Amino acid sequence: MSKNTKKGYIAVEASILLPLFLVAIIAIGWLMKAATHEESVGFIAMNEGRRVAMTAYNTEFNPLFPVTLIYNIKQNSKGTESIAVKNYRYLYTSHGIDNLIHFTVKYEADAKLPFYTAAVSPKMNFTLRAFRGLDSSGAASYEELEKEEESIEVWVFPRYGERYHSEDCSSIKVYPVKKILSSKVRKSYDACRMCKSKNIADGSAVYCFSVGGSYHSGKCSTVDKYVIKMEREDAQSRGYTPCMKCGGGH
Repeated sequence: MSKNTKKGYIAVEASILLPLFLVAIIAIGWLMKAATHEESVGFIAMNEGRRVAMTAYNTEFNPLFPVTLIYNIKQNSKGTESIAVKNYRYLYTSHGIDNLIHFTVKYEADAKLPFYTAAVSPKMNFTLRAFRGLDSSGAASYEELEKEEESIEVWVFPRYGERYHSEDCSSIKVYPVKKILSSKVRKSYDACRMCKSKNIADGSAVYCFSVGGSYHSGKCSTVDKYVIKMEREDAQSRGYTPCMKCGGGH
């Protein structure tokens, strides 16, 4: 009787614990697959975000980043679907910190296991600070002042130009300057009626003439060439040569 009772206890315990053990194994396997997807998407998003942050020093706006990120996730994270990049903000200020880049990645991933079907749909938020050059605020040490080299800003035509110019050069004064649309720009310039630039969202690239009082979209018929500002050393490294008129700021 005693032996039969013990065998009965073992059978009852096994019937209770075995399903729980199987459920635990399935849950661990599901979590591992879900974590693999999240790690893959997170790594791709951080890598793309870092690339955009590093090249922001001469890029006032990057509207193609969400498209590029979605493409790279599709190519490099198999089983990831319904990818969306939302809340994309470029070079904004929050809580006293400037030049921030923020975006949210949402996706669905197949995390199916034998005898268990489920899909994960997480949302990941990323905030980075863009590289926009050395912060000039605060006092520099004597050693830093000794090492400091002359910094000269020049103007170039990124689409068609081969020369770099000084700010006062007559070759660039009649061309628009690329700006990021903000409340300050809206107060300083009127919206162009031809391209209906008043409908452009803040944070977008617009083009303003120094002699005119309007801001324009990139598709406006009045905008053909435009100029941007960069460091002279950067312009030289990109193959630009000094303007024959102004000497490029020398």
